Amino acid sequence: MLLFGNEKKLRKYIWHTTGMAPSRIHLYKQAMQHRSRQQVETKNNERLEYLGDSVLNTIVADYLFFKYPNKEEGFLTEMRSKMVKRTRLNALAEEIHLHQFLKYEKHNIDISRSDVLGDALEAFIGALYIDQGYLHTQKFILDKLVKNLMDIEKMAEENTNYKGTLLTKSQRENVALEYKLLETKSNGKQNIFIIEVWYNETLISKAQGFTKKDAEQEAARIAIEKLS
Repeated sequence: MLLFGNEKKLRKYIWHTTGMAPSRIHLYKQAMQHRSRQQVETKNNERLEYLGDSVLNTIVADYLFFKYPNKEEGFLTEMRSKMVKRTRLNALAEEIHLHQFLKYEKHNIDISRSDVLGDALEAFIGALYIDQGYLHTQKFILDKLVKNLMDIEKMAEENTNYKGTLLTKSQRENVALEYKLLETKSNGKQNIFIIEVWYNETLISKAQGFTKKDAEQEAARIAIEKLS
């Protein structure tokens, strides 16, 4: 775990990961500070996460727009969602070993079951954007994350419309399909929706997500696996 006084290790990591020498190291320190370990002298990473999320979505949208000149808006929107979804960002953060610098309250957070890593990656992107500007941030995202760690063509072929697949199955089998909102809770930062799938009047699966749509899609995916 990084001590904030040990800047040499962090500077070396940033150079190795992005190809750029940091000018404002305090931004990257802040990006690694989760709110669960809030300290008087160090701000948490939520503001940088907000900025990084917007920058990431813009760069990915721009990349897809020119990569697929003949595709419609629906395809581009779905592809962007696949590329920036929380589970993928969590995995990307681990791939680039960002977790070794993250400061969080280990007693309260199970990093394998949360989006702390993905949030930190967005905060890192926010810090990089302020420190190095748009073009350098774009280069990091496209060269390091997208082209190096994502299989875009395979991703484009993936069917993620699990709700549509499950609906088609229910109609073919002439059985009732219903999504029920079991609970809405908060993690202190955003709402979490818990959705049940009832298939042929039987509870078949349950899942949660930060939006109802994401929760329904995940619950539908689990239902399809069980029904198969």
